[in-house]
Order: sequence, then structure tokens, then C-alpha cells
Amino acid sequence: MGNIQDKLKAQGAISFGELKDKLYGKRGEEQREAHELDATVFLLGALIQKERKNKKMTQEQLAEKLGVSKTRISQIENGADMSIKLFLKVIMVLDLSAKIVVGDDFELPLS
Repeated sequence: MGNIQDKLKAQGAISFGELKDKLYGKRGEEQREAHELDATVFLLGALIQKERKNKKMTQEQLAEKLGVSKTRISQIENGADMSIKLFLKVIMVLDLSAKIVVGDDFELPLS
């Protein structure tokens, strides 16, 4: 008796990875890389929104602390690009921590 994945595959089901390959191309292809980057930026915006709300802060309050408009905060929370400097300010204002890892040799903690 086969497992559930075998049964689903026999019925024509495909994995999420296979679906992304079909819709956006394989990893390393330009269209796929652009999609992955957009998805990551969107996720960061959602995380910023979640943390802002956890801190009981309005978009207006966050905007004031960052020196930007409420509209800009809304754009960022909905997946718009932001500068590295603004991203670092967001981390500081929301009292978050993050780190950038480059290869095996370099790690930059952000907090």
C-alpha cells in the first residue's frame, strides 16, 4: 500500500515546489528569482506590521518615530521596497533583532 503522496501524485497532484517551477520557472531563472524576492519583501512587510501591532503602535506613531509618512508605512507593510537604512531604523524602533549571514565566515547581528 503506497503512501498518501504516491496516491496524490497518481491523481495528478503536484507539490508546491513543482507548482512554483511551473508558474515562475526553476530556481536560478530570472522570473523565479524575481518572484522569490518579491515574496520575501512582502513577508518582511507583514512581519513589520505584526510587530507594530504587537507593540500597540499605529502606523502614524511608527511613521513619526521613523521620520516618514503614514502612507510610506502602509506601503512597506504591503510589500514595497525600503532602503537598508530605513529597515535598520525599523528594527531599532520596534526593538527587534535580526542578523545578516554572508557565507560561512561573516555574521552581522542587528538589534
